[in-house]
Amino acid sequence: MKLISRFGSFLLLLGLSPVLFGGPLITEFMADNDSFLVDEDGDFSDWIEIHNPDDSSVNLGGWFLTDNAAELSKWALPSVTLEAGGFLVVFASGKDRRNQGSELHTNFQLNAGGEYLALMQPDGVTVANEFGPEYPEQDEDRTYGLPFIGAPLVEEGADALIYVPRNGGLGSSWTEAGFGGFFGWSSAETGIGYGLQIPGLTVRDVHSTVQLWSLETADAVLNGSNVSSETIVVAPVCNFLDTGGDGNFGNN
Repeated sequence: MKLISRFGSFLLLLGLSPVLFGGPLITEFMADNDSFLVDEDGDFSDWIEIHNPDDSSVNLGGWFLTDNAAELSKWALPSVTLEAGGFLVVFASGKDRRNQGSELHTNFQLNAGGEYLALMQPDGVTVANEFGPEYPEQDEDRTYGLPFIGAPLVEEGADALIYVPRNGGLGSSWTEAGFGGFFGWSSAETGIGYGLQIPGLTVRDVHSTVQLWSLETADAVLNGSNVSSETIVVAPVCNFLDTGGDGNFGNN
């Protein structure tokens, strides 16, 4: 099952530790970051996301990240406060940086071919959560992690406004806080998005194995019963003729 994550495409993890409330968790990681998230040096380092699902903040000082089940206290996190519901990205770059207020980098890198990964509590023995005995082989620029339990940020069918620009004149201004106003915006409901518009009519041409003598039988064919053939084409006009007369069609 494929979902959209906070950073990109997301492969839902099944059969491993479920997301539980009760402390920080590794909810997502990328072990083959080729072009997705860049660090402060301009490198596309592997990364790990830690989430605090609780209603109160937690200090991660003394917690550990490890990629080795035989070395559970491999890299200690600095004194960083993770707010309630917050997320923290730690680069698994091997650069070993733990300065507060700057990017965090572990002293190990992730193996795209699969390996052990865990977040350890400060005692260095208790596993907060783990991907073990090892996570599977990873795809390039695809994240992997736990199913996320929580309310969606935007409910399906929520009121929304949508604006489709005529050209690229907006530049990057649409990414700024307070962008826009409401002139020229259209009312909509979520979800909304974009797609490729193809001129013409999309026509589904269904042929039946039986005579279509009523709307009921026609509906049955359209729903998959007694179908001899089916094609879907984009036509500039709808001009499908039949040999039947007086509104009585044959098998088309």
